[in-house]
Amino acid sequence: RRVVCGGLTAYTVVSVLIALTPWLTVFIALRFLQGFFTAIFIIVSRQIIYDLYEPDRQVAAIGTMVSGIILSPAVAPVAGAYIAHYLSWRFDFVLSAGFGAVLAVIGWLHLGESLASRLPWPTAGQLIDCYRFFFATGRVFWPITCLSAMFAAYFVFIVTSSFVYVDELGVNPRLYSKLFIFMALAYLAGNWTMKHLNGRGWQRLRLIFWGLMMATAGCAVGFASLIDCPALIRGIILAVASAMVRAGYAFVQPPLQVVLMRDCGGQRLGAMLGVLYLLQFGVSGVVSQLAATARTTALNITVLTMAAMLAVALISYLLWRRTGASSGYGREDRDPGGADNLLGH
Repeated sequence: RRVVCGGLTAYTVVSVLIALTPWLTVFIALRFLQGFFTAIFIIVSRQIIYDLYEPDRQVAAIGTMVSGIILSPAVAPVAGAYIAHYLSWRFDFVLSAGFGAVLAVIGWLHLGESLASRLPWPTAGQLIDCYRFFFATGRVFWPITCLSAMFAAYFVFIVTSSFVYVDELGVNPRLYSKLFIFMALAYLAGNWTMKHLNGRGWQRLRLIFWGLMMATAGCAVGFASLIDCPALIRGIILAVASAMVRAGYAFVQPPLQVVLMRDCGGQRLGAMLGVLYLLQFGVSGVVSQLAATARTTALNITVLTMAAMLAVALISYLLWRRTGASSGYGREDRDPGGADNLLGH
């Protein structure tokens, strides 16, 4: 509770300072701090879900929470652009500070502590042991790699899509901005379907498998955009392909995160989530930078990079299954016998 509410309070203060600063260097440094305090909530919120919910409800809880994170990139750029145009860019950060302040007050007043007792502060040696465990244990490393590669497959589209649609296909920038609303709806559709099937009794590995198949099918559709045809048709094909990849990620992310959380519970959980998001954004950033600077058309590099990342995700999934991973949800989830009982056959 103190970590989440303290992070929200710090986020609010930093947002106010960004709105007030007249110096670009200070602006960049404060934006770094703003991202730092945002990341605290991303990690700890999943630990709260782990503490409060039974395994059967964790997938739906994560799916619901992530829905807001997906909607904001579709709505915020348009709203922020209007605010900056008619008022000032500083008011964007005033609005962010307002959101942060409201959430911080609600948190301090109403958010209960999810931990029964405070955990001891980990030593450097314990953290090193955790990271060694993550990278040396196949049932942890391969799911993390799978999620990171699937996220990178779509993140490449985010980075290169403006070059594809505006520069190469000649799409109007205003029409292009609506594309991300379509992508958000695709994620929400996949997210809702995943939660519905999970409620109907689908096991987590089944959801993960079909999510990967949906994303792979989307990648196959994407190759059709490389065929010589009218620019509008190629743009529609790529949008549909990317939406399928996005919806497939919505199928995979919550159940696979729950599997990882159940396998790394306790003091390893926070460190595992940190490694997961570090690799997820790190891999996405590096791959997207390479794609953006490649000496070929933006459309070609987008489709080929998406295919490469999905190939990595599929290989990681297969290697994970070879470690003996199973759905492991049912009586095993409440068995205190340890991590090996959670995912082992």
